[in-house]
Amino acid sequence: VSEKREEMATDMLHEVFSVGLLGRVWPYERAVTGLLVCKWLKEELLGVLDTVMVVKKPGGGKFPEEGGKFQAEDVQSFLFRLRRHNVMLKWRGGEFETLLRALSDLVVQLSLCTKEERQEHVGITWLDLSSNGISGERAWRLASVLQSPICYRLWHMDLHDNKIGGGGAGRLAPVLPDCPALLYVNLSWNDIGDEGAGRLAGELPKCGQLQRLELSGNGIGYEGMGWLCPGLAQSKLISHLDLSGNELRAQGARKVANVLGAMESLQHLDLGANEIGALGAAVVAENLSKCSQLRSIDLRENKIGIQGAARLSVELGNCPTITHISLAWNSIGDGGICSLAEGFGECLNLKSLDLRGNKIRPGGVATLTCLANCRDLEILDLRANELRDAGAGRLTEVLILCPKLTRLELSGNGLGDGGIERLATGVFQVTPGPEPHLGPGQCPRVQHLGLGSNGISDEGARRLAAALLGSRRLQSLDLSENDITDAGAGVLGAMFSECPALERIDLTSNRRNNTGTDPVLVRASQ
Repeated sequence: VSEKREEMATDMLHEVFSVGLLGRVWPYERAVTGLLVCKWLKEELLGVLDTVMVVKKPGGGKFPEEGGKFQAEDVQSFLFRLRRHNVMLKWRGGEFETLLRALSDLVVQLSLCTKEERQEHVGITWLDLSSNGISGERAWRLASVLQSPICYRLWHMDLHDNKIGGGGAGRLAPVLPDCPALLYVNLSWNDIGDEGAGRLAGELPKCGQLQRLELSGNGIGYEGMGWLCPGLAQSKLISHLDLSGNELRAQGARKVANVLGAMESLQHLDLGANEIGALGAAVVAENLSKCSQLRSIDLRENKIGIQGAARLSVELGNCPTITHISLAWNSIGDGGICSLAEGFGECLNLKSLDLRGNKIRPGGVATLTCLANCRDLEILDLRANELRDAGAGRLTEVLILCPKLTRLELSGNGLGDGGIERLATGVFQVTPGPEPHLGPGQCPRVQHLGLGSNGISDEGARRLAAALLGSRRLQSLDLSENDITDAGAGVLGAMFSECPALERIDLTSNRRNNTGTDPVLVRASQ
């Protein structure tokens, strides 16, 4: 930049930042790019306030100087020099003590400044410290940083996959209200248990802006939910609540159900993998209609069975705002799907339906013609069921009623070449022309098609390729774990020249002889 005229450089950089360059280099393995940009970028040149991300990678890195490992003094010094910048801080993998010491030193240094000087200095707005092995003792030290002025503007805090425990959660909970802008908190997979849930309960209502709370995988049971739920009921702005992977069971599910009516802003509720059973599903279903803004409900892996499915079906009609439903791995079977069909048909705004691993057979899939009422359905996931050849034939009757379907997952259904023939003839046949013609027997909008683990041979691959040839929307095709040889792979590879949007075909774990080739076919330009 110093070698160019400042006016030209200013115009160019304004344009680059306005289209979100740093947003596109966000993944932490590439984020050092954004870091180096911010290191030399003069504030007077751009006036950019939200462009900084500090990244720690295992084995050292290039910050702040070329080569060598991160030093606490270097991190602290760099942050201290960032006047009037909002820092997005992500630190993952090893030497967390370095960062913790740097932040603690920065807090001390800023405490020696006047109030006006502190306002001129750095403020952390986005903090990701996930997967750093933060124990209860380190959580105590982190708490002292969170309640300091540098975190006053903090709105995003991700601490998932650490070792905080109940004691650490108890130390962090009281300082959360000291971050008045906090919108997002993720404490998943920290084993905080009932103790940690109880400590959080009293502080949540004091976080007046909190909108998203993730507490999955923490071993929270009935007792912990009894303490936590009153706090949730007073948190009027929470729109996303993730309690998956805990130990709620039916009693804990009842505690959650009883406060749903008080959570006026709730849009996304995840209770997956809690073994709530049919009884828990019933009590949750009875209260769903009280959530006037509910968009997404996830009850995967809860053993709700046929009885739970039947009860849920009755209540779905009272939830017109729902767009995403996940009932994966619940042993619903054909009987449960038949019960649910009517409820699905009343969810007129449904966009995504996940029914993986539910032992659905041809008779059950036939009842999904109710989805004809769901004209906006975009994602249908039927992986790991028992559709077989006959089920593929029944499925064609369903799919032709879903004109906006963009993702179809059918892996692990034993379709075989016969099932592929039925789907190719009844659903995927593309009419040649500048735009696919939407008519009977066609599903032209599909972008992602999953057909892995279906016993498909070269013959099925040829039939599928012929049916999809000319598709202008198909982007990815999953044919992993089938019986396709090099001959079938060659036919599939020819699809790239006829399908302009196609980017990848996954042939992992097939019967190809050429072991030196990549099992994933990609467009040559990539």
